[in-house]
Amino acid sequence: MKQTMRHSKGFSLVELMVALLIGLIIILGAGQLFFTGFQNFKKIEELSDKQAAMTFSADVLVRDIRRADLVKSESCSAVAAQLSLSVDDECRYYELHDSDGVISLRLNIDGDGWQPVVDGFENTSQFQSYEDGFFTITFRLKGELEDIVFNAMNRTIAVGGGSIADDGNGNGNGNGNDGNDGNDGNDGNDGNGDNPGGGPPSCTGPPWSRPPGC
Repeated sequence: MKQTMRHSKGFSLVELMVALLIGLIIILGAGQLFFTGFQNFKKIEELSDKQAAMTFSADVLVRDIRRADLVKSESCSAVAAQLSLSVDDECRYYELHDSDGVISLRLNIDGDGWQPVVDGFENTSQFQSYEDGFFTITFRLKGELEDIVFNAMNRTIAVGGGSIADDGNGNGNGNGNDGNDGNDGNDGNDGNGDNPGGGPPSCTGPPWSRPPGC
C-alpha cells in the first residue's frame, strides 16, 4: 500500500507555477495580438471614412461647379451660405455646419431646408474661393492637421473662354495662295511644292516616279 501511494504522487508546486506562467504568457500574447488587430482595424476604418467623405464631397461640389450657370448664380442669395450655385435652374447652397460637435457638409436647394451631405470635417471655416470661373475648395478632415485643397473650373467659362486661331489661309496652317493645305506651292493643295514655278512638269527620273502628263 505504501508503495502504491508513493507512485501516485501529483505535480509539484514548482511544476504548477511553471505551467501557469507558460499559460499566462500564451494568453497575454493572444490578447496583445487581438488588441493590435483591433486597433489596426479601427485605423483602417477611420481612414476609409475620411477618404469616403473627401471623395464624395469633392465629387458633389466639382460636378455642380462645372455645370453651374455663374450668371444666374449671382442671383442665388436667398440663403446665407459659403457656396451658392445655380444648377439646372435651381439655387444650390452649400456650407459646413457644426451640429453638436459633428461638422458636416450640407445642402439647401431653393431654400427648402438644409440636408446633410457627408460629415467628418474638422472645422466650419470658409472652404471655397472663386475667381473668373476657377474655384478653389479647401477642406480639413477630422483629426488632420493640414488642409486638403482641390480646384474646379466651370465648364461654361472654360469652353467659352477659348478660341481657335485662324489666319485666313483655309485651315490656319497653309501658306499657299488659295490656302487649302499648301506650304510652298502656287495652288497650295498638298503643300509639297511639286510645281513651284508653275511651268510644265518635270519628266525626268524613273517612269514610275514621273508626274501625270509625261
